[in-house]
Amino acid sequence: MPARKSGASGKPVGRKGPNAKPQSGPKLAAGKSGNKRSAAMAEKQFGKAASSAAKRAGKKPTVWKQVEERRPDRIITPQAQGDSEVHVTRLIEASASEVFRAFNDPMRRGWCHARDYLVRTAIAPRFLRLAMADGTEVVVSILRKGNVRCSVELHHTRLTGTQSGHAHTDWRDALGRLGEMVAE
Repeated sequence: MPARKSGASGKPVGRKGPNAKPQSGPKLAAGKSGNKRSAAMAEKQFGKAASSAAKRAGKKPTVWKQVEERRPDRIITPQAQGDSEVHVTRLIEASASEVFRAFNDPMRRGWCHARDYLVRTAIAPRFLRLAMADGTEVVVSILRKGNVRCSVELHHTRLTGTQSGHAHTDWRDALGRLGEMVAE
């Protein structure tokens, strides 16, 4: 039996048995006629070797090409000029479910300066997305802080310059009224 060579890791390199065939390098898919399955297997088994062989040959395995084709550049639309947003956070001495009900139930909206909003998304008792009558959007996050306390974070977006001037004080006062209402 031929002597085995040992690599840098101390593990034997070479044939695994008397009738075993020598291992060849990774198979790379060449263009359209390439074998996709063998490229994927080569990448799994010989990650760095497949990468270096692809660089030397100037070709990429088909699997890599498919990933690049599926991931177009992310298009991020900038905010329109003049749009602004308001963030308000308040700690309220009430359970998260009571605060959620105060936002979600139309009969309990007496605390809010804008009572005619539409609840677009609701995940009880943690999250609400509200569509306001003026076309703006409010995202409300309710974080539990124990059994009888929660933090309400409000993010009002798509405001114009004139709306944003009063929105912060309006929401700050409204959340104060909400805290008083649910504490009763």
